[in-house]
Amino acid sequence: PYVLRVYQKSADRSGIRFEHALLSALRETLPFISEPYATKAGTFLEVEGHPVAVMRYIDGVSPGDGDCDEAFCRRAGNLLGQIHRQASAVQARLPAVKTRKSLLEMDFFDNEMYRWELAAAWLKNTRYRAELPYFEEALRFYRAYFRSKTFSPFLPIHGDYYAGNLLCRGKEIIGVIDFDDKKPEFPEYELARSLWEFTGDDDTLRFRPALREAYLAGYAGVMPVTLREEDLLAVVGYVRIREILSN
Repeated sequence: PYVLRVYQKSADRSGIRFEHALLSALRETLPFISEPYATKAGTFLEVEGHPVAVMRYIDGVSPGDGDCDEAFCRRAGNLLGQIHRQASAVQARLPAVKTRKSLLEMDFFDNEMYRWELAAAWLKNTRYRAELPYFEEALRFYRAYFRSKTFSPFLPIHGDYYAGNLLCRGKEIIGVIDFDDKKPEFPEYELARSLWEFTGDDDTLRFRPALREAYLAGYAGVMPVTLREEDLLAVVGYVRIREILSN
């Protein structure tokens, strides 16, 4: 009943230590978190240049396309709120992490996920060529927008909270996995990003109202929700452009 986790050779070791310390601290109160097993050498070993960890196995499966109803969204939002609350409580115990700067610290044109010059040069040969002026203008807008806002204090976030990183038994969510993209961040960023993942409609570019309200209600049962609609959409817009540039 174990999971063998093999990281890329280039993985930042301080990031792995941060992730493992976060998982172990979350697991103290959240049974749906899988934590690494520790040995005298720590929570991971070096095997042929790869960091390797042994994780607790959670006996569940990813949710199906038809599982994301209002009850599911409410529960998913509530679990994210629990993660954020516990992460805030334990963050002083976590080691420093060198990579994954927060959105408010990030250079929007040159960061660990993409460099504007390289991405733009490559995209000139794709169907996105016509969008490049818009992307550049939008990045400048988002940089100014986020730095003009007042957000909640940083806390360690999951980083990639969506249905594919949940494990279910029937319609019950029993596990949250894959904290690879964890980083200190203002929690509203992850709330907005995940809200789109669970309740957004890519065809209409709108939130599904009933699912949206269920997700936010679940989160608000644990953590405060302060974002306005324009703030939510600004996060979603920036995330989508960032995904294009980094991929």
